[in-house]
Amino acid sequence: MGGAACAQQGSPADLEKRRLRAIELLQDDVPVLVVADCVGVDRRSVRRWKRAYRRRGRRGLRARPAPGRPSKLSTSQRRQLVRLIVAGPEAAGYGMSLWTGRRLVDLIRRHLCVANMNALRPSGDNPPVPGSIDLT
Repeated sequence: MGGAACAQQGSPADLEKRRLRAIELLQDDVPVLVVADCVGVDRRSVRRWKRAYRRRGRRGLRARPAPGRPSKLSTSQRRQLVRLIVAGPEAAGYGMSLWTGRRLVDLIRRHLCVANMNALRPSGDNPPVPGSIDLT
């Protein structure tokens, strides 16, 4: 699978097991490219794990949380948002069956009572864009 450009998948424990498996294979003198293929990652990831293991041991292979802004929505709000989106723009009171950024922000403000949506506020009139998600 070398050259995979996918995000990491699995629980933090699964990711750590994958990294430890890669180190075990490297310690058995399995070439980096073969290790990468065996654990389903790019060779650069294997080399990065090897370096981290040399520097920090097993601690260097721990999965770290992905950086990013915390969600403004709770888990239950996200579930409710999915239900609203799947029901479609017309069910939410919009005249056209196409979700736009502006409509989604409005939907979140009105139905989920999240007032501070500045990070999501689109500028200008958001006309439908080719490839926009049409969930109806």
